[in-house]
Order: sequence, then C-alpha cells, then structure tokens
Amino acid sequence: MAESFKFDLVLPRTCVFSEEVIQVIVPAAGGYITILPGHEVMVGTVRPGIIEILQEPDQKKSFFVRNGFIDVSFENVVLLSSRIIPLDMLTSQDVEVERQLAKDFLEAAADCEEARLLAAQFSRDLENAFARASFE
Repeated sequence: MAESFKFDLVLPRTCVFSEEVIQVIVPAAGGYITILPGHEVMVGTVRPGIIEILQEPDQKKSFFVRNGFIDVSFENVVLLSSRIIPLDMLTSQDVEVERQLAKDFLEAAADCEEARLLAAQFSRDLENAFARASFE
C-alpha cells in the first residue's frame, strides 16, 4: 500500500493546495471522513467545515471550505470548493460574510420546506465549523 497520495484542493479558477499527503479529514455530507492512502474510490459532496491535511505526522494544515465536491481515486484526491480559506487566515469578517450568506439562503428558502431545511443545515454546518475553528 502507498504511504501517501496526491491531494488537490481547488477553487474553480485556481489550485490552493497540491501536494503529497498521508491523511485528509473532510466534512462530507454524512459527517467527517478520513481519507488515507488506498482509500476506496468515491465521489461525494462536501459541506461547510474544516479540512485537515496531514503531510507528515507532525505537519498539519487546515482550511475552511464553504461546500464542494470530492473525487477520491486510488492515487489522488481532488476537492473542489466555491470558497477555501486557510484556517490561520480566517478572520471575523470572513465569518460574518458566511453567516450573512446562510441568513440570505434561509430567507430565500422561506416558501419551500425542503429548501428551508437544506438552508438551515447549511447554517448549522457553518456554525459548527466556526466553533471548531474557535470563532464564536
């Protein structure tokens, strides 16, 4: 089994991170998943949260992601998101922008129960991510 795999963290127009890693923890639709070398092939959705990337056992990088998709193959993993911010650069202004977006989603979804439930889940996911990032 391989000891590492290539992980690409990308925005629609640019690559934010592209390196060999030993582990990635991703906020997937059903909860956080840990991807290790040799992980089963999968495609999934990413919800708002914190991605943790281990390049070495003592070398970790973390990013806030708004949402996205993940494509896992045997040799590489690609995560595409509409917004990615290195956790050490996440500001209270970024947090407020995301909270306003969640509020706008809730207001826009007021007339549709299913959309309102999805918007409410988005809002909860954001708050959980910010609590995890020590932004309260």
